[in-house]
Amino acid sequence: MRGSASVAGRAGLLLAAALAVPLALAVLLLPLDPSAMDLGQAWAGPSAAHPLGCDGLGRDVAARLIAGTGASCAIAGLALALAAGGPAQACPRSMADGSSGSRRPACPLYTAPRTPG
Repeated sequence: MRGSASVAGRAGLLLAAALAVPLALAVLLLPLDPSAMDLGQAWAGPSAAHPLGCDGLGRDVAARLIAGTGASCAIAGLALALAAGGPAQACPRSMADGSSGSRRPACPLYTAPRTPG
């Protein structure tokens, strides 16, 4: 089992790197502001300045795609960290063990331990 977990871990790390490296390079190669508008360029097709063209407000589609991908990767990384560490890692101990004084746990990520039976 240990060998297969190691292979799966390495494959996951390789996949994460395969997604992160092009994203980092794209940010360096296409330093356009994703929210900058130029109404003169509205619905412009692909060009050297705008590789994927512009939308109806003249915003660069490639820059918006890169910005959205970065946000998605950040959210996925946070979800992975929470899943790997569990709710106890995501909340302070006083919140995760229910000692906040209320009947309901203060931490929304806390899940009550399952009792066998």
